[in-house]
Amino acid sequence: MPPPTSTRGSARRSDHEVAVRVLGHFGVDLDGHRHELTHSEARLLALVCLRGGDIGREWLAGRLWGDVTTSTAMRRLRSTMSRLHHSVPGVLRRGRDDIGLSGVVRVDLHDARDRARQLLHADTDP
Repeated sequence: MPPPTSTRGSARRSDHEVAVRVLGHFGVDLDGHRHELTHSEARLLALVCLRGGDIGREWLAGRLWGDVTTSTAMRRLRSTMSRLHHSVPGVLRRGRDDIGLSGVVRVDLHDARDRARQLLHADTDP
């Protein structure tokens, strides 16, 4: 199988497959191709993947940009979310007050955790 090619820019369709790797070297695959993110896009997506569930926007902004005022951090969050949306449409589910991963995203950490749970709860042979 050839190595993934690198893409950058806005994807045109919203029904793409997104795979995020947080174990080992962080990366994003969009429809099977390696996709480059800016540093701020990668930080935002990594934190959302690691945290899981719904994350309050203000908490997220403070965590990513804690060295600036809340209004500046919120502005940076909105800007980064917009760039990430144009780069990988639909990767985030954006509510009024919170953010989470959309259903099209697979995260290797979540897959590994789910597999470990399956193994732990599987019946064993005597």
